[in-house]
Amino acid sequence: MPSFREIQKEIEGKDPETPYDVVRRKYLGGLSEKTQRNTILYYSGWLQKPKNVASLMSINDDDKNGFMSVVHGLDASKGLDLILHTPGGDIAATESLVDYLHQKFGRDMRAIVPQLAMSGGTIIACACKEIVMGKQSSLGPIDPQISGLPASGIVSEFYNANKEIKEDKDKINVWSPVISRYYPSLIDSCKKAIQWSEDLAGSYLLGSMFRDELQRDAENTEERIEKIIKLLTDQDITKSHNRHIPTPVCRGRTENNPNGRRSRAARPRSFGSPRVSPHHRKHDRHQNNRKPERKVVRSNIPYRTKAKTSRRGLTAHTRPALEVPACGLVVPFIMPCTTTYGKA
Repeated sequence: MPSFREIQKEIEGKDPETPYDVVRRKYLGGLSEKTQRNTILYYSGWLQKPKNVASLMSINDDDKNGFMSVVHGLDASKGLDLILHTPGGDIAATESLVDYLHQKFGRDMRAIVPQLAMSGGTIIACACKEIVMGKQSSLGPIDPQISGLPASGIVSEFYNANKEIKEDKDKINVWSPVISRYYPSLIDSCKKAIQWSEDLAGSYLLGSMFRDELQRDAENTEERIEKIIKLLTDQDITKSHNRHIPTPVCRGRTENNPNGRRSRAARPRSFGSPRVSPHHRKHDRHQNNRKPERKVVRSNIPYRTKAKTSRRGLTAHTRPALEVPACGLVVPFIMPCTTTYGKA
């Protein structure tokens, strides 16, 4: 049975491939040939696009259509290497997408993170049995956001207001403008969103990455997963939803702790966020006068699905130290990641 894109291509009678696709498929095919596994690229260009189109590049329900097109015809027995570069997105769409991939490939999924898999992208990575990261790679917190605000921050602010007003009635004048912005059931919605995110990531870790360890040592494995979930969801640790969690922290290692065991002398480490230089943006803008891409869902097999992709180009900067416990976050397997994950 052909996919929708195959039918559309036949109707149009045109070659939909672009120069970017030719290069992209060359490297995807090379990676798949080397690993003897199916390879799918899921790339979003949110770093370069205006914020008013961010919703188009976040994980949403429409992305499943792209995955269905590229998965069509793959040999599921070979497993899946999923290359991720995404800001995250809707948690319901993320859950639905993971459920679909699990039904197709089971536990034999490996996430490859060339640069960033934030929020919902981190949840997808947690649903894989392994995560491949390089020195430049980062995951991100999965604490849910309500109308652009952290759900945990809203709950914390509400209880802080309640506590201060009980201690000093005059504080009600200070907190009234803040509390008046809360709509009915907001706090309950925030609590449920937090629980949903924690349960989802926890169930994926238990069912995929730590499934074998759970059978050997259930108590220690459950404790380890709890630490991972706390790191990913506790804003008191990460400070911000867009905080980058680098590879050493993901592995549970620090500069003073190369073996992953936390010592009393272990200190938070500073880390940088190198990104692609601005000349790529200029090159992409003028080459062949092509329309810049927003989002890519590609596999190693011949073209079948319509492209949505984007341009790259940001400057480097350094963030302050990330104070997190060295808990050994979801990276049991790691190697340098040199694959091309999208030219836009």
